[in-house]
Amino acid sequence: TSTVIGRAMEEIIDETHLERPLDIYSAHKAAAEKHYHIYNVSHKLKTVVLRFANLYGPYGKPYAEYGFLNYFLHLAETGQNITVYGTGGQKRNVMYVEDAADIMYAAASDERLYGGLYFATHDEHYTVSEIAQEIVRIFERGQVVSIDWPEERKRIEIDSVTFSSAQLRSLTGWTPRFTFAEGLAKTKEIWLGKVSS
Repeated sequence: TSTVIGRAMEEIIDETHLERPLDIYSAHKAAAEKHYHIYNVSHKLKTVVLRFANLYGPYGKPYAEYGFLNYFLHLAETGQNITVYGTGGQKRNVMYVEDAADIMYAAASDERLYGGLYFATHDEHYTVSEIAQEIVRIFERGQVVSIDWPEERKRIEIDSVTFSSAQLRSLTGWTPRFTFAEGLAKTKEIWLGKVSS
């Protein structure tokens, strides 16, 4: 997960950015990355760490604790309102799950990546409010409403983040295939049973 970074200290976040996680989930992910590195160095285990940010798509868990994007999708799909904290102006990276699957499959057999850690993110970055509005537009259900930040959530909010996958792309040539609108439309079609999974 990209949340191992915590709040951005640089305008563009890449593999050189410090890790300062703000919640236990992200801290455990950071520890797991270190374990993979140690097993690669000490035991020659073939490991690759790919840091994703806000993956979405069909069959994603529809609960807020598993990420806001699939939760927003579930709310729209069931005709509920999507609640955004504050103005929703914080920027996020989004990527369709098939793009993540593509690079995971490729990375598993690419010896150049073994032992490494890479951001695997899309070029697309949107505000949370823009994400919610696009979901409502594509799904044609629900609406976006804003409320004040809950104090507990505000304390661990990472604010705006912009990621770069330049290192991974230069090594592999990988680039995501789906725009946000295309990924949302495909998710909607699968949920409505119009295409096979």
